[in-house]
Amino acid sequence: MRFEEVSSGVSLPRQAKEMYEELYNSAWEQYEKNETRRDNSSQAEVAHRFAWAAVEQFYKQDENTGYWLKCQLKECQ
Repeated sequence: MRFEEVSSGVSLPRQAKEMYEELYNSAWEQYEKNETRRDNSSQAEVAHRFAWAAVEQFYKQDENTGYWLKCQLKECQ
């Protein structure tokens, strides 16, 4: 199921949503075959982990407001 069929329920800024969608769809295609996945995770689980890890490289959630904010790479780690 490509991203347009998935609802994450997380309120991300537009750029983060676009990043997630693009990377999710890319990973969805890349990990189509079971042999390309490291474990028994589904194609959707692998695509989500891949895309979400990338989003977390550039955005962090403000602990007080709950809003996701763009940060410099070193700030997000």
